[in-house]
Amino acid sequence: MKKCMWIIILCCLCVKSSYDLHICNGVIDRLEGDIAIILVERERLQVDVSVLDLPKGSSEGMFVNVKNINNEFVALHICKQTTMAEKKRSELLLEDLYKKKMHQ
Repeated sequence: MKKCMWIIILCCLCVKSSYDLHICNGVIDRLEGDIAIILVERERLQVDVSVLDLPKGSSEGMFVNVKNINNEFVALHICKQTTMAEKKRSELLLEDLYKKKMHQ
């Protein structure tokens, strides 16, 4: 019985430590001097990252994959596909709003 309990505890510790290393999406909301403000979707957090640590070619509005290592976020690379998809979604939304406004 004790052996089983230790195995369960070890499994819980492994799950906890792997959770601390997950990768998720974030959007570069804005640049404030040498700091980039990234909004991390999954965590619903706003994190500050040095502009020097951003992937090359990053700019406001771009989605990036970020890695959470013990509550320290690191921007890994630009997520071009997500950036393009979200831009298209925003354009369609604006177009729909414009059409509704014109028909009022």
